[in-house]
Amino acid sequence: MIDREIFLKIKKNWRQAARYRIERNEALIRVQELEDQVADLEGEIEELETELRLMSF
Repeated sequence: MIDREIFLKIKKNWRQAARYRIERNEALIRVQELEDQVADLEGEIEELETELRLMSF
């Protein structure tokens, strides 16, 4: 049988690991959202540069 103290340490470590995984997943989601925003902005910049070139002629 597992000693209660050992069990509590395992339980605490498991909770910390679960919290870390949740925080990591949230961070990865945020990074993906930011990458999507960057891609959208890059597309807008390209469109504006094209319009500017066309207006230059």
